[in-house]
Amino acid sequence: EVYTLLSVYPNIVIVERGKNIGSLTCKEVFTFLSREEEENENI
Repeated sequence: EVYTLLSVYPNIVIVERGKNIGSLTCKEVFTFLSREEEENENI
């Protein structure tokens, strides 16, 4: 719901709540999502 993956692998674009974060590689996408999950767990 929060993240919408657009475009085609490996040039995936992450949109967070309608805000375009930018075009990332697949590895960067998973790194970003993993980092966000870790930060959420720490709250």
